[in-house]
Amino acid sequence: MSKPPSQKRLDHPLACRIENGQLVIRVGLDVLEFATTQPDYGPFAEWPKQPKVVDIQAWAKDIRDELLKEEEDGSSPLTDLLDGMMLKAAENGSLGLEC
Repeated sequence: MSKPPSQKRLDHPLACRIENGQLVIRVGLDVLEFATTQPDYGPFAEWPKQPKVVDIQAWAKDIRDELLKEEEDGSSPLTDLLDGMMLKAAENGSLGLEC
């Protein structure tokens, strides 16, 4: 039996694709919850008590808000990530960039 469409959106693995002229980074909420609650690795591995996700929608919105939180110069963790990956791609000899 297949999952209903709303459930299918929850379990997408971490992915990065080019779709319809956009760079799309996607992770399903089930995958996000799984990554959050792994006791042996991840951002909470050193915490004395492992966190438990009690509202995945709220948790995902809070993570989204942190990714988009702007500094005074307009940068955010998400723009910092993209800046870093653009630099890495250029340093690794991207054929799509002329320097």
